[in-house]
Amino acid sequence: MSSKVNLDNIVIVLVEPRNAGNVGAIVRAMTNMGLSDLRLVNPKADYQDGEAIARAHGCKEQLAAAQIFPTTAEAVADCSTMVATSHKIVRYKKDSFSAREIGAKLAPFSVKNKVAILFGRENHGLSNEEIKLCPWLVHIPSARPYPSLNISQAVMLVCYELFLSSQSYEEIDEFPELIGQDEMEGFYGHILKFIDNVGFRHKNNNNTIFIAALRRIFGRTGLDQHDLNVLFKLFAQVRRTAAENESNPE
Repeated sequence: MSSKVNLDNIVIVLVEPRNAGNVGAIVRAMTNMGLSDLRLVNPKADYQDGEAIARAHGCKEQLAAAQIFPTTAEAVADCSTMVATSHKIVRYKKDSFSAREIGAKLAPFSVKNKVAILFGRENHGLSNEEIKLCPWLVHIPSARPYPSLNISQAVMLVCYELFLSSQSYEEIDEFPELIGQDEMEGFYGHILKFIDNVGFRHKNNNNTIFIAALRRIFGRTGLDQHDLNVLFKLFAQVRRTAAENESNPE
């Protein structure tokens, strides 16, 4: 099926931005490239101050429309998948794509689902835990001696590449409407409790490492409501069978 990136479903998430001017510049960059869904996680600066408005340059309404969330998890609750930005190409065995490549990867998700792209703090980026939440990484190729970009520059480049991807159709299989990260987190919590109860042990008796692997697997494809129901039925059947075996030992 022919499809392209749906910019209306691309969510830009800034985690704890510290500089109001950067937020204003990002709003302008997003508006230039046809994106409008900006979410700020626990901002450390007044994103409505004079510097932010000046750098938004005519995009004051879009700046005012930015949504504020106390945590990253709440900011991406309605998103089907997430992409973490990082100048390090290889991290936690995750698939990493350049800004030029990421549009093709997100196109099938974005037709019917929200997709979040996370940008970290100006001084030290995303935390390891925030990166672990995302199945994919996106990076911007640059000269190795100094790979770090200003956050507004990084957002502009990623948005530009997504805009280009939104202008051309490719033959892809659209993804169905997928469940959001709030339900996925509940699902991972259910799995963690389940495997603890059945005595499953991963490396160093740390089952959260196993959950991180599942995040990578399910994050690449997502789950729709039917998929989730099937998996919950499987777990319920395994629990019943285990209980029956305990009550009727041979």
